Amino acid sequence: DVLDTWFSSALWPHSTLGWPEQTKELAKYYPTSVLVTSRDIITLWVARMVMTGLFNTGKIPFHKVYIHPKILDGFGETMSKSKGNGIDPLDIISRYGADALRYQMAHLATETQDSRMPVGNICPHCETLVTVKQEHMYMRTKKITCPSCKKTFRPGGPWPAPDPELPTATQGSERFEQGRNFATKLWNAARFLFMNLEGYQPAPVDLASLPLEDQWLLSRLQRTTEELTNHLESFRFSESIRTLYEFIWTEFCDWYVEMSKGRLKDESKPVAQRVLAGVLDAILRLIHPFMPFLAETIWKALGEVAPLRGLPVPEKAEISVVIAAWPNYPKAWHQPAIEARIARMQELVRAIRDVRNRYLLDVKKMLDIKVRCSDAIASDLKSLKPFLAHLGGVGELECGPQVTRPSQSASHVHPDFEAYISLAGLIDVNAEIARLEKMMAEKQKQIQAIESKLSNESFVQRAPVEVVAQQRETQADLVSQVKLLAENMVSLKQGT
Repeated sequence: DVLDTWFSSALWPHSTLGWPEQTKELAKYYPTSVLVTSRDIITLWVARMVMTGLFNTGKIPFHKVYIHPKILDGFGETMSKSKGNGIDPLDIISRYGADALRYQMAHLATETQDSRMPVGNICPHCETLVTVKQEHMYMRTKKITCPSCKKTFRPGGPWPAPDPELPTATQGSERFEQGRNFATKLWNAARFLFMNLEGYQPAPVDLASLPLEDQWLLSRLQRTTEELTNHLESFRFSESIRTLYEFIWTEFCDWYVEMSKGRLKDESKPVAQRVLAGVLDAILRLIHPFMPFLAETIWKALGEVAPLRGLPVPEKAEISVVIAAWPNYPKAWHQPAIEARIARMQELVRAIRDVRNRYLLDVKKMLDIKVRCSDAIASDLKSLKPFLAHLGGVGELECGPQVTRPSQSASHVHPDFEAYISLAGLIDVNAEIARLEKMMAEKQKQIQAIESKLSNESFVQRAPVEVVAQQRETQADLVSQVKLLAENMVSLKQGT
């Protein structure tokens, strides 16, 4: 008899539990629930486990099979030790942290699409990330000069022995910086909360009487928790971490924390503290499957200042987030009308910030805004004036259906309104137009130089693939910049 190399692997689900003996472990754990594997061994391993499981036990070995995508290098090649284009997880943990590694793996775990991850050599001298080129693979390149410190090193790879003259680089990828930055963002938000929890007193919160921003945040928390739970139950890990990222980074840190700062200095501070503590508690429960070390560290710190917390009724927190219950909030918390009001206000603030950046305006200068809209929306925007002033630096605000565009103004069009940001006295229109024309000419010159390169067949054929790709990306970016500059000039000319 001849057995293939996968025969013993096919027995794995039940043989590891004591089969052919009828052990208590086999009775308790077989069949298992989920198998996680790659698509390239579905027939080699998965199908064989099903067949042998049915033949030997009469039961399928697992109920669900999750087929994860494959992570490729920047050239679309499978990562391999022999190629020298792989990444050692220990190097990533040392450079970015274990949670950043887990975050990025979840972020890349789309349902079917393989993901490319450009790999770089980390300079042993200055830790600059130097992109791996195809000629660096398979040990073809024995020495690289760092573009930053100008020192030489040996690229990472399957070298059989150390180089007595050159240090060998470890390898990493800048993709992991996103996870590290996300962890830093949440850490800083937690620190801000801890600094403002002095005098915290737990008490029930009446949701109906909460300020608008609190009701908005709890509405978004309910929707985020529901969506995240559905994503996890469906093995949509990339959508899971993206949903959490949007809620934590954008809605909680960028918007709600900023909106709550004023209340932490007045008589409404106790309620703001309870909401902040309760929402941070929920965030740590939700983020724990992806970033357990960060979640556990903040959880313990939160337990020292707010051991009783939660919404709407505070409860004693578990000693560890590992054993804390998964959150589940009532659908009544979801308030689409309030979410729409805040979203409209956020759109206006973004437009104002964009004008500041576009025309290099002083961030401390209050801007006068006129908004053409219906009476209902005008009334709503006026009620949100304190947030517009704090978040967007809005000075005078005029809203209503009769509003007209003032001279020297920038505009922003939204389905619900048209906003005009006054630039009178803030810029010299003619000088600004001249500045934009000069910038446009410079960028068009750069575009022509790149187009000349790309139209040269010799350059396209001989240059490294990554260099050609970088030139195309730069060209596309410059075209977008020129388009934006042209729109700015049109806006200035129309507003005069």
